[in-house]
Amino acid sequence: MSGRALAVALWTMALAGCAAGGHSGAVVAVAFSADGRRAVTAGVDRTLRVWNAEDGRAVATLEIEAAGAPAAAAFAGAGRVVAHDGARGLRVFDIARGEETARLPAPSASALAVSPDAARVALLDADALTVIDLESGRALWSAALRSATPAGYRPALRHVAFDADGGRLLVSRVATKDGKAYVVVDTHDARTGEALRRLTPPEPPAEAAGRAAAAAPDGTRKIVGLEDGTVRCLDPASGRELWSVPGR
Repeated sequence: MSGRALAVALWTMALAGCAAGGHSGAVVAVAFSADGRRAVTAGVDRTLRVWNAEDGRAVATLEIEAAGAPAAAAFAGAGRVVAHDGARGLRVFDIARGEETARLPAPSASALAVSPDAARVALLDADALTVIDLESGRALWSAALRSATPAGYRPALRHVAFDADGGRLLVSRVATKDGKAYVVVDTHDARTGEALRRLTPPEPPAEAAGRAAAAAPDGTRKIVGLEDGTVRCLDPASGRELWSVPGR
């Protein structure tokens, strides 16, 4: 996939208006596994929920204890989930055991991504992008981000993703004003943090911003998270609901 195609896929995924659920409060993050068979949702109820993305069956519920609500989550390989706990840093969970296996100090983040080899975690905050080593927690680099909010616009959404070989990072940021949305996608060298390129995709509908959503790698499903904790899976081609789990 070309850099531009991947960037467009990223912001489309981030703004897709799908819903995520089964939580007892708002869903704040959604991510698919690399093979598209599972999805993880993070909620303000301080839980991570892993789903079978094909039928909506619950696979695991992972609790974040003694911390704030998770701010972001992603799969780290086939059997682990990494989440930013919104307070102290990163939590690593073993899905099969349903247990937390590691805690790593990390800067604040509203979005995160794990490299394809599950060795690095990229953390995105309002004005900085940081990459850390997943095993040691050591910061590999941190880079200040160029401004992405035009005058009068309000920041609304942030996403970050590694490309397929882990060599680049794509940072998608959305700002809204009076029913309009402004999107910027910046490309960074994933090993040094060097800013490489900036793209400005076509304007998406402003109402799409601010929802937790993710698209399966093969584009056949979208999962979204709603304010009431509901998780929905949709066919992006037809808009047909494939499955739904209501909030509690």
